[in-house]
Amino acid sequence: MFALMFPIFPAVGYTPISEGVGAWAHNLVLPGLTLGTAVAAEITRQLRGSLYDVMQQDYIRSARANGLRGSAVIAKHGLKNAAVPVVTVIGFQVGFLLGGSVIVERVFGLPGLGDLAIRAVLQRDIPMIQGIVVVTAVVVMLVNLAVDLSYGYLNPKVRQA
Repeated sequence: MFALMFPIFPAVGYTPISEGVGAWAHNLVLPGLTLGTAVAAEITRQLRGSLYDVMQQDYIRSARANGLRGSAVIAKHGLKNAAVPVVTVIGFQVGFLLGGSVIVERVFGLPGLGDLAIRAVLQRDIPMIQGIVVVTAVVVMLVNLAVDLSYGYLNPKVRQA
């Protein structure tokens, strides 16, 4: 819609960052929205459900009874305790984003790891495919490590175990 009916953004193509940050970012808006919309919806849904559960806890009622404002209760007590399942979902979404980038790069004509993977498969370039799989696996493992390490910050009970 934003590329064809209302030509605000280009439908295909890529401008290197060396030709200007504005033009580069302008070409990445639609692919970014395409990848990010589903992920943002899932994270928002998870945050809402988790925050709803946390806000029903006794310590939240106690904080409100002690006179803390609603926004302070959410910021100090609610979000940090509701973040553990949300961080888990964010970790899972990285694999979705990497897989989705293959399709998005092809549709929008962007150069990237996904486009390289498709070209390697079509040319039967086995070493390139293996390299892409290894890089993708390392990225997913590093994100999962970061998610696991963040649990200790978000939940002190995990730190003691």
